[in-house]
Amino acid sequence: MSRITLKKIGIASAVLLLSFFIWKPWEMFTEAYRTTTVQKGTFETSIMVIGELKAQKALDITVPQISFNEEIDIWTLKILSLAEEGKMVEKGDEIARLEPTKVEEDLAAVNKKLDEYYSLLEDAKIDSSLTLADVRETIQKEKDRVLDTELKVEQSSFESKAIQRQVAIELEKAQRSLLKTQRNLIIRTQKHKIRIARNHRKINKLEHKKKLLEQLRSELSIKSPASGMVIYGIDDGQKVKVGTKVGRWMP
Repeated sequence: MSRITLKKIGIASAVLLLSFFIWKPWEMFTEAYRTTTVQKGTFETSIMVIGELKAQKALDITVPQISFNEEIDIWTLKILSLAEEGKMVEKGDEIARLEPTKVEEDLAAVNKKLDEYYSLLEDAKIDSSLTLADVRETIQKEKDRVLDTELKVEQSSFESKAIQRQVAIELEKAQRSLLKTQRNLIIRTQKHKIRIARNHRKINKLEHKKKLLEQLRSELSIKSPASGMVIYGIDDGQKVKVGTKVGRWMP
């Protein structure tokens, strides 16, 4: 070989070797088998969707049970405030409040009637005491009259038959008057007892209704029965909201 040929071969070999180191073909194989160390942790992902939220498991929250009592003549109550839908709450948290106006109005009316019946009851007791006292005094007078007439009958034993007959008639009249007055006392006593008992019944009924209304007023703040998320109920195709009327027919 000539020197020129050897020189060309040497240059070509150098160029080839330099290209080999620049290209680095071995990195193609090491890149495909790259490794890393796995660490334990929480994998989180978020999904955004549009639609209506429904609970797989839910507890119905209704108006206070006391409002179903027929003695409370309140059929509907308005929702005054409502926890935001989707809010997480704990058991016992307030989630709604009902309008107290109707309850307060009924309580005021009951208290007014109670005052009236307490006044009537007091008047009935006073009237009974005065009236029966007068009747008892009349009875005592009638008894004294009978005793006086009986004494006249004894004294008339030495009088003529006509006088004896007249005194005997007076005694019969006095005795009949006494019996009539005694019967009158029994009748009046019974009438006053009925009048007083009627007022007592009215008062007891109103006092019971007052207690029911006071209990309802204390339960107008609706508490969550369990921990969880607030989801609004649907009434007549519409979600409940502030201002919705609820009651025994729409609990």
